[in-house]
Amino acid sequence: YLDNAYRAYSEATLDKKEATLNSFIQMWLSKPSLPTDFEAARDDIWPILRAGAEFYTSSLAVEVDTGVKHRLAHRGIDNTHLSVGLAFDTPKVRLLISRDMLQDWNVDLGETIDVAMKNLSKSLSGKYNFLAIGKLYQVMDAGPYGDTIFLQPGILDSLGFKGDPVVMVPRRNQLLVADSQDDAALSLMVEMTKEALESKSGQFCSSTAIQLKNGKWSTYSLPEGHKLQSALDFLHKREQSYYYSSQKEVLVQYLEKIDDSSGVATYQLFLDSEDKPVSMATWSNGVDTLLPVTDLVCLVHSPLDENSAVTVAKWKVMQRACCRLLTVSNHSPIRFQTRGFPSPELLEKIKMELPK
Repeated sequence: YLDNAYRAYSEATLDKKEATLNSFIQMWLSKPSLPTDFEAARDDIWPILRAGAEFYTSSLAVEVDTGVKHRLAHRGIDNTHLSVGLAFDTPKVRLLISRDMLQDWNVDLGETIDVAMKNLSKSLSGKYNFLAIGKLYQVMDAGPYGDTIFLQPGILDSLGFKGDPVVMVPRRNQLLVADSQDDAALSLMVEMTKEALESKSGQFCSSTAIQLKNGKWSTYSLPEGHKLQSALDFLHKREQSYYYSSQKEVLVQYLEKIDDSSGVATYQLFLDSEDKPVSMATWSNGVDTLLPVTDLVCLVHSPLDENSAVTVAKWKVMQRACCRLLTVSNHSPIRFQTRGFPSPELLEKIKMELPK
């Protein structure tokens, strides 16, 4: 909430800064008054776009602070990492809608998202446009919830692409659309997303591209050896690093509250000798750990010995060999819970050379 207030204040013109700040102060000090039934709320419900991991981390943070189980209402977008959630937004109250609120209103998630999308469509009728930057398109004048507009049926047809629409949302309310068959547009999309990652303005959303194919959204991938493959892979891993890292502190606090002594491994990202992005996490002997999914896993045989031997394994090799020592946790992004440590014989079996 402080991030939202700071961004709104920073982006406001000088003559509107005081009014912007006062509106947030009024909202913080006022006691939220929510409608008791869905019909009274429906006109003020809006769709919001976030990574599924962000919804999960926000829910977990509330649970850590209050001790009350809290789950924000959201639905994944087909086979992607993104989700559509719900905001209740009036001049005096602005909050994300939880599953408990939907239960109190006796309405299901799908129906509520449909209402939110219709509200957005009605509010944007004739008021937004696709700004062409070369052959890359950026949605303009779509308001605070306009980054979900690409989910409106047929909305991208007017762009006349030869291939499939490819979408990236590097910052909230920054929607980029390119043709999958246009390398120049895709390259510009990558560059603009890199700039957004380095910029301090706006709030990060996603640096992973998604593609609409045969009516379904999925993570966008390029053929092996394509000139943009490494750049897209790096942006995707930057996003993974962001969400794993931003969640770690909250997850540690959560584990302490439930008396779970497991460690939370750090998602490490670096470039190899060929400037290709490589991710890695550490699994130490004697420490049950929540491992992020990475390219490599560094297994530390004797963590109390500074000269301890280590084994570096590819994730898939390690997962296959250590399947009895790993279980999938219910956290998002996905983490694997370790129990025990590979035997010396198993370590020899999965050993590999460190990357050059």
